[in-house]
Amino acid sequence: MANGINTVQADNDVVFDSSLPIICVLLAIFGFGIASLAVQQHQINRLYGQTPNV
Repeated sequence: MANGINTVQADNDVVFDSSLPIICVLLAIFGFGIASLAVQQHQINRLYGQTPNV
């Protein structure tokens, strides 16, 4: 999923974090899967402009 987010962001000329997939996998491995999903959702929201870029 994180690779897809990076691809869509790159296609739309949005600055993206190339380490997002690694971060998400590590969070999931260490038991913070919900945090991984939250990070991914934040990136998706940034793309669609639903939340301020914090």
